[in-house]
Amino acid sequence: MHPGVHWLALVMGKPGGPTCRDCHGSHNVLPPKNPRSSVYRDTVPKTCGRCHPDEYSDYRESVHGVALAKGNADVPVCADCHGEHPVQGPNEPGSPVSPLQVPETCSRCHEPLGLRGRYGLPPARYETYRSSYHGIANWFGSVAVAECASCHGAHRILPSSDPRSSINRANLPETCGKCHPDAGEHFTQGSVHVLPSPRRDVGVFWVRTFYRVFVAGLIIVFCLYIALDMAARVRRAHETGTSAHD
Repeated sequence: MHPGVHWLALVMGKPGGPTCRDCHGSHNVLPPKNPRSSVYRDTVPKTCGRCHPDEYSDYRESVHGVALAKGNADVPVCADCHGEHPVQGPNEPGSPVSPLQVPETCSRCHEPLGLRGRYGLPPARYETYRSSYHGIANWFGSVAVAECASCHGAHRILPSSDPRSSINRANLPETCGKCHPDAGEHFTQGSVHVLPSPRRDVGVFWVRTFYRVFVAGLIIVFCLYIALDMAARVRRAHETGTSAHD
């Protein structure tokens, strides 16, 4: 297992590398389920914020931080995304915040039906991402393509209705423009998480349906052709006494 960025900072003598007591305290060490503990779930962002003030400030503004401040126990805190003791940096392929792992990390909260139903979250976010060009390239190991944090942000995640949000309709050209310099207003008019139906993204739905039927039919025809060809070869072999493979 990777030792974690905190441990590496300590052994390499870097300033600010945290020790156990920096997070857990020294004499007044309390269990994580105690609300007075520095590693109590609701307190974790503040504890991490001692060393990461900018990230803490962004998190407090985000939908997650605002909901946590209201007592919502379902939203993620630092440890839910980054882990607890073996905290790895985003450049480590095995890190839950690596570009290769971010879709799975986010989907732990955004895919379960119970959470989606409770908060009215859109369905199939992970599925629609994975079926896109970005998702397929990410699946095959590309760290250059967009993943969740590339568009939504990492710590300062805001709803699309917020004018400050990176996924607000007015801000999408700038957000997409980070990877696509020529992206303009028309570039961002289509659906992002495409879940086509006869009523939504109609063109995509019917083109996809046509190709699925066409490709499936083509495979069936090819299989039938091969079966008929093999049957003809076997029949000729019986008639001539030769091998069916000749």
